[in-house]
Amino acid sequence: FSYNKGLPLSLSSGLQPLLGRGPRGLPGQVVDVFTVVLSIFGLATSLGLGAMQATAGIAYVLGTPNTFAFQLMFIVAVTCLAAFSLWRGLDAGVKVLSNINMLLALVLFLLVAVGIGGMAFFSNTLNAAVDYGQMFLPLSNWIDRPDQDWFQGWTVFYWAWWCTWGPLV
Repeated sequence: FSYNKGLPLSLSSGLQPLLGRGPRGLPGQVVDVFTVVLSIFGLATSLGLGAMQATAGIAYVLGTPNTFAFQLMFIVAVTCLAAFSLWRGLDAGVKVLSNINMLLALVLFLLVAVGIGGMAFFSNTLNAAVDYGQMFLPLSNWIDRPDQDWFQGWTVFYWAWWCTWGPLV
């Protein structure tokens, strides 16, 4: 809608067929504010859950306690790193972080592949792909699932968290 119709880069622009001239008026502003608020809540929740998971792993590996203060320090560090990256701009900041991330992913891949052996790695990868193919349809619906306990364990919190990312994604 931005390229073809010359509309602003906002969610309300994509709703022009439904809203008519609304994207430029109050309905469009409401949609855009709602999108920003949901994105902020989704980002905050993802950062919090990610910090809990990352610090739990770090604490497990290092044998240290996983305290709230440690989680808070992790969140502050990640936020500062992201802010610094954005402050430097796309080429100097975000691109560098992206390249570092890809390098770390490659190193992790090689460590896992070499650590468990090439044949075991490819065998496990093939088994996982077959399992994924076999379980895709049974786990894609709510009827007669083989994992009722896990399925019933999902809370409104998780559904709300996923819904916060809907408008952004």
